[in-house]
Formats: sequence, structure tokens, C-alpha cells
Amino acid sequence: MFMNESFIFTLNEEELLEYMKYIFALNSKNKKRCIWIRISIPAFLLFTLFYFKLYNHILIVLFFGMISVVWFFIISTKIWNKYLNNQLGKWYSKYSDKTVYSRVRVNFNDKNIIVNDIEINYNDLYSIVPLKHVLLFFYSKNNVFMVPLRSIGDDEKIKTFSLNLNNKRKEFMNAEN
Repeated sequence: MFMNESFIFTLNEEELLEYMKYIFALNSKNKKRCIWIRISIPAFLLFTLFYFKLYNHILIVLFFGMISVVWFFIISTKIWNKYLNNQLGKWYSKYSDKTVYSRVRVNFNDKNIIVNDIEINYNDLYSIVPLKHVLLFFYSKNNVFMVPLRSIGDDEKIKTFSLNLNNKRKEFMNAEN
């Protein structure tokens, strides 16, 4: 399958912050904090239920279950997002004046991907992460480049591009095996 897409863009602040929020969430300490925030209240309620032998009262069990579900899916998510935004705010206040947004050219061709002057083989891509405003391309060990969705086009063009990219990756993986 022939693929020849070229994008020239300059990241904006919103796209960079979205990427940084994703990276902060991947931090091992932050993953542990997220788990702790999500399960702390349900675990406490479960402990209370058994410690005080309240498991025979169906209304109390249902009430604790409801609180646990609301906590796990709604309240802890809001707390987690607030925490990440706070971390992001600290980072941004420290580095915002030092951040330089430069023009980037990304070319996806049949053989490889060229980001400015760096060549990346399709085999080297180990993860493509779609976020709200950008596609993150992780390659090698700790390297990443991103392409804003606004530079790709509308939803249909994004779907077509993603499908072509996945087909190209599969083609290179099959050729490698």
C-alpha cells in the first residue's frame, strides 16, 4: 500500500499540555497515586462493612456499594484530573517562558517516517496513542513525536490516515518475520 503524507505544523500550547498531562499520568508514582485514590474509599467502606458486621443489612450494603461506585467512577476521576492539572500547572509555570514552539515537518512515505531530518522506520514505532488533539508516536526507547490532528484534517481524513498507517506498520512487521 502506497503512503505518502506530509505535514508541516507548529505545536500550540494546548497540544503540548495535553501531551504533558498524558506523560504525567504514565509516571509510576502517579500511577500508584491514581490507584490509591480510586480504591481508598471503597476499601475503607468494605473494611467498615465487615469490621462492624453490617453485611447482614441489605440497605447498608447497597448504600456502601452505591457510594463505592460513585467514588470509583466519578469522584476519584475528578480528584485525579485535578491532581494532574495541578502537576501540569507547576510544570508549566516553571518552563512556559523557556518553551519554544518551532516548525516541524513530518513525512510519512513508503519506506520510513522523516521528522525534520530524523528517519524512523515503521518497525521502530512501538505505540501510537490518539489523544484529543494529537497523535503520539512512541519509537525507540524513550522517544516520541506528535502530529496534531488539526494538521491531518477532518475526522474522515484522520480515520483514513490511521488505517493507512496501521496497514503500513503491519506490512513492515510481516516483512520482518
